[in-house]
Amino acid sequence: MAGFGNNELVSIVSPLHNTDPLLVGMMLNSVVCQTYDKWELIMIDDGSDGDFYEKYNSLIEEEPRFKLHRMVHAGVSAARNVGMGLAKGQYLTFVDSDDELPRFSLSSLVQAACDFDADCVISPLRVIGKRGSRITGRLSGDDKQFDGRFAMESLFLKRVSESSCGKLYKRSVVEGVRFDENLKVCEDALFVFSVFEQASRCCYIETPCYQYRNRSGSSTKSGFSEKFFDAVVAAERMLESESIINGDTSLKNQAHAYRYSKCVDCVRSMIRDRSYCALNPSKAEEVIQSLLSQKEQGYPRDRLEALLAAKAPLLYSILLRQFDRIFRK
Repeated sequence: MAGFGNNELVSIVSPLHNTDPLLVGMMLNSVVCQTYDKWELIMIDDGSDGDFYEKYNSLIEEEPRFKLHRMVHAGVSAARNVGMGLAKGQYLTFVDSDDELPRFSLSSLVQAACDFDADCVISPLRVIGKRGSRITGRLSGDDKQFDGRFAMESLFLKRVSESSCGKLYKRSVVEGVRFDENLKVCEDALFVFSVFEQASRCCYIETPCYQYRNRSGSSTKSGFSEKFFDAVVAAERMLESESIINGDTSLKNQAHAYRYSKCVDCVRSMIRDRSYCALNPSKAEEVIQSLLSQKEQGYPRDRLEALLAAKAPLLYSILLRQFDRIFRK
């Protein structure tokens, strides 16, 4: 036990698909070594190839709190949803099969949840790369306890991580929330946003409660892919939510700026991948026009220009030349 009077079961959901068993073993070891021991790990094998399932099964034989389930390959979101449906704990968290939980993660998260009766506890993430480690998703300022509206705004402003990992959720709050299985990118951010919509009370702790391994071959670093458009789709889904439609002007503006930043990210990726732009000129122009259409939705033009100029100055100059009539009407 973690040294305090909490006895809540934490369900940890971990999707797997063809993950190196060595990395899975490291993840399992990080869970076993937690100072808080009231947990269950629900591992969902998302239709791994060959004998991966058998290898995973051999890793968990001596620990009854490890539970491995197999499903037909349907994607990480579907696997997480299956895991959520099997969870029995009062609290829920996620860990990817090639990442790790620092030793005090669960004790820190559960302690904060109990101290503040929080629906969601948010922590920063430690990112491990070839050049060392860095902390991301660190919330500045004195606001460590806040409501769902402040949490949504912090997500839009990227003051907190978009990842579903590194957070502890009260299961009763996420009963009706699931990952969108149609999204290949930004499904985490939409899930986190949906949780914040339901949350009455959130809190932030300074302790990094998740260790993310920066994968050199990740999709975001291997050229442009049309699945990146899903980030814009996710942002549009947020804009269509009742919390934003019925929200105050400031929150609406932040939601529009968030969507705009996702459009910028897509266009930047296109510009970097010249072969994609050459092969798909109409699609590239469609996204650029979508980006610029924010002006027509009432978002201040100077704010749009300032955001684009700060985020992608080269792209900004290109757009000014190509679409001067839109920006300068």
